[in-house]
Amino acid sequence: MPPPSAPLLPSFRIQGFRAFRDLEIPRLGRVNLIVGKNNVGKTTLLEAIKVYAAGIEAAYELRELLVRRQEVQRVTSREERFQSVNISRAFFQPATAPSSSLHLGPIIQGKRLSLRLGRRAFLKDDSGRISRSQFIPLDEQDQQSLEGTEEALQIRLGIEVTRHVRLDEFVSLRGISFRRPGQSEPAGLFTCQYIPARGISSPDIGPYWDSIVLTEGEQSALQALRIIAPDIERISLVEGPMVQGMRYALVARKGHTAPEPLYSMGDGMNRIFELALGLVNSKSGLFLVDEVENGVHYSAQEQLWRFIFEAASQLGVQVFATTHSWDCIAAFQKAASSHPEDGMLISLAQTDGDIKATVFNEGDLEIITRESIEVR
Repeated sequence: MPPPSAPLLPSFRIQGFRAFRDLEIPRLGRVNLIVGKNNVGKTTLLEAIKVYAAGIEAAYELRELLVRRQEVQRVTSREERFQSVNISRAFFQPATAPSSSLHLGPIIQGKRLSLRLGRRAFLKDDSGRISRSQFIPLDEQDQQSLEGTEEALQIRLGIEVTRHVRLDEFVSLRGISFRRPGQSEPAGLFTCQYIPARGISSPDIGPYWDSIVLTEGEQSALQALRIIAPDIERISLVEGPMVQGMRYALVARKGHTAPEPLYSMGDGMNRIFELALGLVNSKSGLFLVDEVENGVHYSAQEQLWRFIFEAASQLGVQVFATTHSWDCIAAFQKAASSHPEDGMLISLAQTDGDIKATVFNEGDLEIITRESIEVR
């Protein structure tokens, strides 16, 4: 594990993944803010990092991603009609020669994760038993090589670890699981938490909270909530009256006789609570958040960023966040000025038909915000 001062990912390269033909980000900080126009790939960059963090378990993460994106197709056979994941949507799809492989990882240091579509042939020994298998990439196949094979997805991490997943099990939405028996959660390359733009789903709040209650993480969550409401003294999760097993947050405030639901205090409070939960649960790993400023008033964003910088440094977390907001960029710059080695702004833009990244450090950011230079 790198020392606390070093981010887990010093750089990142994406080849053949969704909108990215070949995206290189040569430098990354501990806290990275991603900007760019609509549909340029900000969320896709977060998704690529999340797939990479899953390591050899990337097939599970990739399928979850495609389902969340509703990348499914209806399949009709003679016996039945069903939906399946459209795995081709995970790969770069130019007008000519769609890609059938993708590669993710640091540019120089670190292991590269590769996923390839193809077929798997099973070779038999003299006794007729299967002795070994051979993977034939999709772009290297001919008609003779297809007999007696099955469609497969190859996952390769570095040069020493390889896994194959049957494609029919990967794409099926009929309850078939391709995960190993007895495996509860995938063991990834890094701990990685992701908060989408819409926030954490209600059923997931409880497990996030349970993992930090009565720890320093609980105090970090309180510290974050006090950005907006300094009078908050305690917070707890209780079972709601409407749905059995569904919990919600209650806060105790100084001078108030009864606790009140956190939800009643507005979108900003709930968003900050989610960010604190996600960040603390990402200890020694990666924390990804889409549209970080959602619901948070511009006047509180500088304090929020200061909390994120300090908590990320203390917990050894590398943060990747996206935004559309100039106020968010300005607040990020002010907070980054106290952490000049940690903050990076990554601007994505279409250039000659490709998406390219431009990286700005804290010194660049100061000029950008002072001169109101457009980078979104």
